[in-house]
Amino acid sequence: MKLYYATFANQEEAEHAGETLIKEKLIKCMNILGSGTSLYTWQESIEKSTEVYAILKSSLPLSAIESRFSELHSYDTPCLIEFDVNSVSHAFNQWIES
Repeated sequence: MKLYYATFANQEEAEHAGETLIKEKLIKCMNILGSGTSLYTWQESIEKSTEVYAILKSSLPLSAIESRFSELHSYDTPCLIEFDVNSVSHAFNQWIES
């Protein structure tokens, strides 16, 4: 099982990306965590913006998801970070892998 952390420009973009990735069987589910303030550097300036944070769950590696994720995303450099999961409940893992 893989967990992915992602940020989106707004709720609608996050929902659209999640629904599409689920329909296309690239992810099994997505938790949209809500919005918060992000601080980052962009083009040599410190930026501050409101973003929507999400956790995606899949059995697929980043290489299988990244291209489609980027197509659905409005950012030039979308954030999609993969975390390997070492332990997960048996029943939940079976569902993710199904």
